[in-house]
Amino acid sequence: MEQIVPIKYKPFKHQQLFHQSPARFRILACGMRGGKTTAGAMEGLKHSIGKACSGTGLGWIVEPTFPLTEDVWRRMLAGVFVPELVRRINKSKHRFELVNGFTVEMKSADRPERLVQVGLDWLWIDEPQLIAEDVWHDSLRPRLFDKEAPAWFTGTPRGTRSWFYQLWLRGQDKRQGIYGSWNWPTWENPTIPKAEIEESRA
Repeated sequence: MEQIVPIKYKPFKHQQLFHQSPARFRILACGMRGGKTTAGAMEGLKHSIGKACSGTGLGWIVEPTFPLTEDVWRRMLAGVFVPELVRRINKSKHRFELVNGFTVEMKSADRPERLVQVGLDWLWIDEPQLIAEDVWHDSLRPRLFDKEAPAWFTGTPRGTRSWFYQLWLRGQDKRQGIYGSWNWPTWENPTIPKAEIEESRA
């Protein structure tokens, strides 16, 4: 029986395109408060408790630094991996064990030597523009080999020379079907009050 999720989440149109895409590697490059982190988190939840989940897998959420890991950990506890879904929490290791047996761990990219020894069922890299390219290629990409697992990336654009931007360009190339990418400005997030957007432009 499919798990009933006690979470209120209504993705807006851009988030829906991201969630519905069949691309194995999906890239969101959006403005601050654009809704990309929420979309990334809910995609992790979908892969952890959905119909295709075996219930014995492992997913990673990777942040650039330990302080960012702490921040997203608190957000995951508050609004995504809620008590009804979680069997056990290991705060020191930033690990959730869900009621169906699936495990979600949060990792920091500033210690890439620790990103080893496991195969993943999914991978979410948040703020990849702040992570070195070799961390992706040498430490994280090989974790996906065994199961041909999906990965998604949520970040804020920083110029055109970064590996994150190059990855986003691959998602725009229809000949590379395993990649998909999207971007939108902050003001297209309907949860941001219009008055706030207008005031920030003044």
